[in-house]
Amino acid sequence: MSGLPYQTLDKFLESLQTVIRLKPEHISAYSLIIEKGTPFYERYKFDAVKQEAGLHTEILPDEDEVYRIYKATQDVLKQAGYRQYEISNFAQPGYACRHNIGYWTRENYLGLGLGASSLVEMSGIPTPGSCMRMENFVTTCRKSLRQSFLKRRGACRTRGSLDWQLCTGTGTDSDKKRADGRIYVSGAADE
Repeated sequence: MSGLPYQTLDKFLESLQTVIRLKPEHISAYSLIIEKGTPFYERYKFDAVKQEAGLHTEILPDEDEVYRIYKATQDVLKQAGYRQYEISNFAQPGYACRHNIGYWTRENYLGLGLGASSLVEMSGIPTPGSCMRMENFVTTCRKSLRQSFLKRRGACRTRGSLDWQLCTGTGTDSDKKRADGRIYVSGAADE
């Protein structure tokens, strides 16, 4: 993670090289975003306000340093054989996270459990906010599937607003795969 208190480009690159030596198939390299109303914001609020305004900061890396770290991350991981497939995600060939890609390209997925989310045939399925009977949940899923054909026209507009997260954009192969009606399970490697 970049953008941490007292972090410099050199310190970050040292950490990144340690991770690369471990040879993971996938690396998520997120930049810290400090949200108001969190304990972290309360602790570093003066630097967070300066950082947001583009001013020099004392503890947190300033905007220019965060940008240098991001660009260095891209270069170092590319040289190490990782392909950037999302704003903050890099993977060895064949190991991009199918769930991540599926989310941005609006692939089908079914999440089960209280707080899980699903998308089946371009329709978001509401999750039970309480211990709703499973029969009701299944009925909701069936209704969503029946209505999916009617919603396909609006899906193209929604997809366009999500594509910016990916480094590859959209393509017809993705559209053909989506048309087969399968529900993809997250956790498997891509390609």
